[in-house]
Amino acid sequence: MNLAIGIGIFTILAAIALTRPRAGVVLVFAAIWLYPNTFLYGSLPLNVRFDNLLCLFVFFVCLFSPHSRRTTGPLVSLALFWTASILIGNITGLVLSGETGWQDIVKSAARSFYVPLTTYALYNLLSNAEQIERLIRAILLAAAAASVLAIAMVYFPSQLDVFLIPTYNVKVGMTALEMLEASTETIGRRAQGAVGVMSLAIIMQNMALLSLAMMISHIRHNSRAFYAATLAVSAAGLAYTATRGAIGGFLAAVLWALAFTTKRRALIAILILGALALALQGDIVQRVLLRLTEPTVGTQSQLERGLEVRLSIVRLFIENFSPVYFFFGMGMSTIEQTQAATAHNAYLGALVYSGLLGVIALALLVRQGWVLARQAISVPDNWFVNALGLYLGMLVVALIVHGFVLENFQHTYGMQLYFAAMVFVERALAATQHAPAIEPTPLMPSQPVIMAGPYVAR
Repeated sequence: MNLAIGIGIFTILAAIALTRPRAGVVLVFAAIWLYPNTFLYGSLPLNVRFDNLLCLFVFFVCLFSPHSRRTTGPLVSLALFWTASILIGNITGLVLSGETGWQDIVKSAARSFYVPLTTYALYNLLSNAEQIERLIRAILLAAAAASVLAIAMVYFPSQLDVFLIPTYNVKVGMTALEMLEASTETIGRRAQGAVGVMSLAIIMQNMALLSLAMMISHIRHNSRAFYAATLAVSAAGLAYTATRGAIGGFLAAVLWALAFTTKRRALIAILILGALALALQGDIVQRVLLRLTEPTVGTQSQLERGLEVRLSIVRLFIENFSPVYFFFGMGMSTIEQTQAATAHNAYLGALVYSGLLGVIALALLVRQGWVLARQAISVPDNWFVNALGLYLGMLVVALIVHGFVLENFQHTYGMQLYFAAMVFVERALAATQHAPAIEPTPLMPSQPVIMAGPYVAR
């Protein structure tokens, strides 16, 4: 019965993607963020998920759709390089470690293909500002739905247990009922939605920054109201995860924007309103403070304990360092199984998981995002491109800060959205380099670039 329902829903989504490829890309994000994990768990062979199939289907639609340019660019190549670094690290770890749990390692590595597939689709389906903003609005609505679901699951976990991620572990012999009870206990403290606590935090951090940049930059009041609403919902979802690193990265990004943007008054007003909202909603504040101050071992706070654990993991990897790590790494999944720990640091993780390839990939990711952000912010008389540049700049800062306590640069869902952000900026910049459709000749370098003419913001 569950399989039949899953096939039916997939068929409907695939039909939409076939006729409207851009909508199909949005549905990929929505399917990942709202996937009924427990309900469809084990429905397909090798535990393949329907969102895996939908992502692959949308990619093939883009290969043959008349709406697609069917070309590649630097961002698609970078996405493939990032995936190669993850894949090679996992394969190396699988071969050298002799681990028997190869299914988990292969599945984790295969999930990294989400990034180049969605990057290719976005790169080839977006060509102007109107298309970009429409897709942004749709993705923000999907993120808002994921946030509402995650918050609702905190208070009604049993009623929404079809979305819980199965934590069944054959080695400890947990039953399905015990699995759900364990997940329910965890979710009562921190929102995890259908993607898990850390993934949800990364997604909400990204979507909150996107909403913030669009809200303070948009020229239409009704659009500002829309982005204000998605900002509130995304920020609430982020707060309910009580994830210190993600919240800290978000605040660091806002502080950077205060120092390097002309929208300081709007940002200060938003911060004041946000602080007042938190003061009135005591439950969120208590959850975040609990993560910082609740004693865990003796008199240690959660924050102190977290720092100690991460430092011990760093020492563990340094003491057990092997030359094989240097070139290809050993993959996150392999190390998690062999060491019973992960790096909890994007920079150490880049070396340990993917070796030199991972370090190069991380450096290229930061550089490419920063260069695109600066280019977009510097475009004159173009609020939309400036807004996307501000968003990407804040996102780079947030990822760098958050990366000190989480492998966010090796996280599939996080990189999927990061590449989407870079594609938004790249395609918006490309649109400014050409005249309106009625005059397709490229603009001369001496001419000002103004998008407000061909694109009327809604």
